[in-house]
Amino acid sequence: ATGFSIKILKVDPMAWTLNDLFNKIIEYESQGYEVQLCMVDYLAKLPTTGCTGNNGSEEYRNMLERARQFFLKRKTLFITPWQISPDAKTLIREGATDFVKQLPGRGYTSGSKQIDQVLDAEVYIHKEIYKGVSYLAVQAGKLRRIVKPSDDKTYRVYEFVKRGCIPWDVEKPNSA
Repeated sequence: ATGFSIKILKVDPMAWTLNDLFNKIIEYESQGYEVQLCMVDYLAKLPTTGCTGNNGSEEYRNMLERARQFFLKRKTLFITPWQISPDAKTLIREGATDFVKQLPGRGYTSGSKQIDQVLDAEVYIHKEIYKGVSYLAVQAGKLRRIVKPSDDKTYRVYEFVKRGCIPWDVEKPNSA
């Protein structure tokens, strides 16, 4: 009835914690908002203050577990990017082809090999250059709590046009 509002916050990640993020969502809810989507670029930049674990790897996993439970309880979509691990970067240096196809299920996340155990969905994205042409390769990993598409629809490659974007193909023939 009242439409949508978009709020973009820029915060100092060293001055904010996961609890500060949660408190901001609770503040919006107390103002009458229904938060349907929260995107944090990058959750891993926040300190793991209050998270449990014996090392940084376990603390990152616990941080994602806490975020998942907080937003799941509210039926709010939560999205945050995560860097790949040095082991995954080694695959690139060694000339791996179909790089994103090699990532799902192998714990190639920076900071913790167990993060993929917590996530409801994974999407791996990588820019590839083949014969001087740039492409965006996209691979779906785990997709929990939704109907998983058939395997032939979990991997797509899109060519960048000269200006660096990918043409819009919604309601048009698939450009993958």
